[in-house]
Amino acid sequence: MNRTPKKIVGSQRGFTLLEALVAVVVLSIGVLSLSYLVLASQKSNDDATMRAMAIELGNAILDSMRANLSDSTSGTPTYVVSSIKAYSGTANCLGTSACSASSLATSDLAAWKSLVTGSLPQGDGSIAIAKSGSYSIATVTVSWDAQRTAAANPTSGSTQLATAGCKAVSGSSCMLNVTLQSVLQ
Repeated sequence: MNRTPKKIVGSQRGFTLLEALVAVVVLSIGVLSLSYLVLASQKSNDDATMRAMAIELGNAILDSMRANLSDSTSGTPTYVVSSIKAYSGTANCLGTSACSASSLATSDLAAWKSLVTGSLPQGDGSIAIAKSGSYSIATVTVSWDAQRTAAANPTSGSTQLATAGCKAVSGSSCMLNVTLQSVLQ
């Protein structure tokens, strides 16, 4: 029983090479799709981290306002600011046992400004207090530039993805914000 190899017919030459090329193309499309999913996941994670940070910062100033009700529920509360970036007060109550309600509010706002501008890319915040009968309603808004989120976290690699909900032109900012309200009484 002699086995002799069959001669390859001319039309079958290179067929396995073509199969290998198609497999490589399909595999590379799959790997590119997977890498895009990883980038999208990282961007979502970055956005969630910034939102959580903004909520934490908003709750921090609300807690300070609740602790200093004599200022935050007064006729002209010191806590009202339209932009924390533009706020020029200084922290003058740190380490002092005798401090007026207004000075404590100024100190709280100076510390909050440091936290907001240092923790969020292009971070800003505003505080409004509205009187309603015997209580006051505080509205705290914390905003940040979502386009710069990736720059704040350079290891993310998510700079190629656009932020959902942002209609900013390339290179311009896309400010997102979180608004919290609380009753002060």
